[in-house]
Amino acid sequence: MAQRRIEFGIRMALGATSRSILKLVMRSVATLLIGGIVTGTGLSLATSRLLSALLFGIEARDPGTIAMSGALIAAVSLAAGLLATRRATRVDPMVALREE
Repeated sequence: MAQRRIEFGIRMALGATSRSILKLVMRSVATLLIGGIVTGTGLSLATSRLLSALLFGIEARDPGTIAMSGALIAAVSLAAGLLATRRATRVDPMVALREE
């Protein structure tokens, strides 16, 4: 978000609301998150034979464990995106324009 702070300042100077910037960023966070979860789930299912030797007490393809780990990763990612975006949208547009 620090790299995009100037962009947010310009958007806000042109009339964008904090909510529209929040939606813009959270949409990209959600896209990356979904891609990561799908890729990670696919790789974990593909390598389940290798993982089964490392897991004790659960099966390698346990749907509950996969769902809970995906939900935990999603919650942390969305919270991090939300907090960073809220912080970046609080910048004064004039300060962001002067930085460029």
